[in-house]
Amino acid sequence: MTQDISVPGSPEPGPDNFDFEDYLAGVSTFPLFKHTAYLDQASGAELGRVFDELERVVEEQAALDRRIEQRSEQTSGSFVDAALDSMLDDREALNDRMAELLKQRDALTEKIKASSLVLTFQVKTAEELGAVTREATRQFHKENKQFQKASEDDLDYLTARSRYQLTSQIAHFCTGMTLPDGRNVPPPTRQGAERLLKSLISSEMMRLMESVGTGLSASQEWADKLDAGFPGRGSDVEEVGLGEDSPEGSEVVGAASVDDADRKAVGLD
Repeated sequence: MTQDISVPGSPEPGPDNFDFEDYLAGVSTFPLFKHTAYLDQASGAELGRVFDELERVVEEQAALDRRIEQRSEQTSGSFVDAALDSMLDDREALNDRMAELLKQRDALTEKIKASSLVLTFQVKTAEELGAVTREATRQFHKENKQFQKASEDDLDYLTARSRYQLTSQIAHFCTGMTLPDGRNVPPPTRQGAERLLKSLISSEMMRLMESVGTGLSASQEWADKLDAGFPGRGSDVEEVGLGEDSPEGSEVVGAASVDDADRKAVGLD
């Protein structure tokens, strides 16, 4: 067995003990990143309505407080002011409505979290992504004979092919899933990824698509910041859309902050 020189204390590489493949295996790593899919999207839509009303109540409270302050400055505390009393009653009603909305928000948030599915991804190189995409394209044509003579102008063909590519990428790069109760379960098959997409509204599906590309785009970002002597003094990988056919090594998905997107999707900050 060759010696792993990447371990601290190993001898300096030399003609007799250096194995390049062992060296790469010892120091080359790829990041893991997570995406949370919220499956209770009915509660998510209701939560969005609650947040909208909360925003309106906050604005009404601020405007009412300004009116109360102005009225208080104009009147003497020794006299009964019916208008001021009415405004104070309105503020109390708004406070009660705010408390009720906050209670609804908390209950919906817990319900949505209980429906979450955390997918862990590890996207390695652009070359691997290109290979997975090309294999998915070949398999798609094999399984869908009705598109054998389809052109690149056929929207139905392009949509079906892109979806097959995406589900293949999810199945390939997802390393596992975690249920709300903490159980770790195996990653989905391509058919499982297809079922997952059918369970998501369009905005949730877009977040998932962005997450699949996070590993590659993130590597470009830190390489540029590190500026550690890469070609052109920065990363030189082009960005193209996920699910597109492109030459091997040229496909990188646009950047996406998964954690931020997850939190904003249902207001779980």
